[in-house]
Amino acid sequence: MRRAVVLMVVVLGVLALAAPVAAGKKSEDGRKIIRVGSATYDVTGATEVTSARIMADLRGGRQVDLTEMDKETFKELIMKEGHLSVGALFQVGDQLIVLDVGGMTHYKELEKLRKRLAKAVKKVEKFLKSGRSELKIKKR
Repeated sequence: MRRAVVLMVVVLGVLALAAPVAAGKKSEDGRKIIRVGSATYDVTGATEVTSARIMADLRGGRQVDLTEMDKETFKELIMKEGHLSVGALFQVGDQLIVLDVGGMTHYKELEKLRKRLAKAVKKVEKFLKSGRSELKIKKR
C-alpha cells in the first residue's frame, strides 16, 4: 500500500512539472517553437514574420508568386498549366515555415489559402509577442 502511494506521488509530481510545458506556458530556457503538422521550427529570437507568400511550381521548373495574383491572370495560368502544385509559406527569423502544400485548379482554392495564410501570420505575430513557448498550427 505504501509503495502505491509513493508511486502515485511521483507520477503526480511528474505530471505537475509537465503541465506548464503542455499548456504552452513560458519555457525555462526562453525558446519559442512553432509546430505545423509534424514539422517543428525553432523561432527563438525572432520578433516578426518577415514575408508570407503562396508559390506555384510550373512546368520546366519555373516558379510564380500567386500571393497578389488577380482572378483573370490565375485563370490564364490554369488554362496554360492545367494544374498547379502550390505551397504557402512564411519567413520567421531564419526559418522558412511551410504552412501548406498541395494542388490547385480553382481560384476559390487560392482565396481560401490566402485567408488561411493571413490568419496563420496573425497568429504567429501574436505568439512572438507573447510569453508562450509553443504554438501549434494545424495542417489542412
